[in-house]
Amino acid sequence: MNRTGVVWIVLIMLVMASLAVYSTYFSQVRSFPEQRSSEVEKLECWVYNKTWEPYLSQFQSEHPQVDVKVRVFRSYQDLYDELLTSLSANTAPDLVELSSSYGVAELAESGALLPTRKYMPAASGSPVGEIVASFTTAFGYKGEEWAVPLGASIPVLFYNRDLVNRIGSAKQLSFSDLNRLGSTIQAWTTSGSKEWQQELAIDKDLSALFMNLWEGMEGETRSSRLSELLYMWRGLVYDSKVMKPLQHNLASSDFITGKTLFYAAGMENVEWFDRYIAGKFAYGLLPLPGSSANKLVPKLTAFAALSGDNKSKYATQLIQFMITKENQKKLLGLTGYLPVLQSVLEELRLDPAVSDKYNEILKLPLSFVQMQPSTQDRPRSQRISDILERIEGDPSAVEGDALEKLLPFMP
Repeated sequence: MNRTGVVWIVLIMLVMASLAVYSTYFSQVRSFPEQRSSEVEKLECWVYNKTWEPYLSQFQSEHPQVDVKVRVFRSYQDLYDELLTSLSANTAPDLVELSSSYGVAELAESGALLPTRKYMPAASGSPVGEIVASFTTAFGYKGEEWAVPLGASIPVLFYNRDLVNRIGSAKQLSFSDLNRLGSTIQAWTTSGSKEWQQELAIDKDLSALFMNLWEGMEGETRSSRLSELLYMWRGLVYDSKVMKPLQHNLASSDFITGKTLFYAAGMENVEWFDRYIAGKFAYGLLPLPGSSANKLVPKLTAFAALSGDNKSKYATQLIQFMITKENQKKLLGLTGYLPVLQSVLEELRLDPAVSDKYNEILKLPLSFVQMQPSTQDRPRSQRISDILERIEGDPSAVEGDALEKLLPFMP
């Protein structure tokens, strides 16, 4: 046999050996790479709350046949703006976290969302049927529900418990409204040494807080209610002088670093504070002065499925996983959100394992206002922020002008 023949025999033997190894390996894993890739279904989910990651990770571990891709945005506004862009480019995710603050009506009008009845029927025994009615109303538009509520945040007054205890005012933590809050803090400040840089800070989500104050106001007319509320807001800056103007973007970080005595914000900040205060000082929660426990306007977070031909069938399973009673019972401790299931909310009040920092909140009746989505939600939110910041930043601002511009947007 010549040299060429030997070379061909060796090459043929190498090829046959390689085929044998390749065949044996993929018979053990039962599929070729291309086939296995097609068996793993992708599920893309966009959220603006990083606190959902433990839940999403658990779902991923329990469903290895699903490749859960999670994109976390810094804020709801960032997510919403990017979602609008992705809808135009046909690159929208399978699931998206929505806030009741704004956007639901516009997305429903555009056909971007699937009605929940198409993927989350409220069958007998389903947790979906136990969601507090006013929570589902917040995502209902033109006879359809467009998202499944998962958590509810209500506005509260956080306070630095260590500082309050040191000035001996722990028993004076009862404020009927913003005026009373301002005058009380002013009295504390003038009566002794000051261990903080600012008395009161208010979260940058002014609209959520303002809507709760609006529902808690009493007055013969809508105009008189709004006028009194704007006057009280101005008084925090220029009368009692307990709030620095235009500091809302820094309010959260200032409270975390111990610079602020009181901080008005939503309960969802609990998870953030627990992580970054990390024992530097103790803090507590009080009802927001001027709000009414019988007329609370919660800031709700929900998951919605996007419409489209190629959306993952596992979107429904993920929402069902998130809304189970087991996961709802863990919600407050992990995220600071109240559960949305009526039965779990009632059990929460009696649960001895719940942190005592929630005592003042959970003993309230907690009745929620029903507010349906509107295309005016976003402009109202922006108008509220603009007007309140103008009142804070300009001592000569005329409240009558603000009243005229804001009143048409109020419910």
